[in-house]
Amino acid sequence: MVNKEELYQRLDEIREAIDFLRKVKSEELEIKERFLLARYHLQIILEAMFTIGNQIIVNSVLRKPTGYKDILTVLCENKILDKDLHDRLIPFVDLRNRLVHSYWKISKEELVQIIKVHLVYFERFIKVILSYIGKEKDDV
Repeated sequence: MVNKEELYQRLDEIREAIDFLRKVKSEELEIKERFLLARYHLQIILEAMFTIGNQIIVNSVLRKPTGYKDILTVLCENKILDKDLHDRLIPFVDLRNRLVHSYWKISKEELVQIIKVHLVYFERFIKVILSYIGKEKDDV
């Protein structure tokens, strides 16, 4: 049984972070505080995404993942994520690790590229998870 309320909270965190990042203008990232805040919101998205994936895996008694990439793979193996979305999210595991462990290696240009091009994949992730939650038979 998936704890829907907890998943909804994480999905809201992702939505709020996406909304923040969509409003950030490229030139604002020249300001150190804005850059750090944008980077933090990206980290929120990634952490929430992996937390959601792991909660679904544990609560659905799926194969235990060996790491962050494997969380996405287990979700794909079990038809929760489609292959295309899986493949588009996999590179963000390395980005998550860089944000957490080597934060000085994220450039403004890379952050701008993610904001301009890749936020759509996190929005797709939200839709996929909401669809999955909707198929669950338990109530909150």
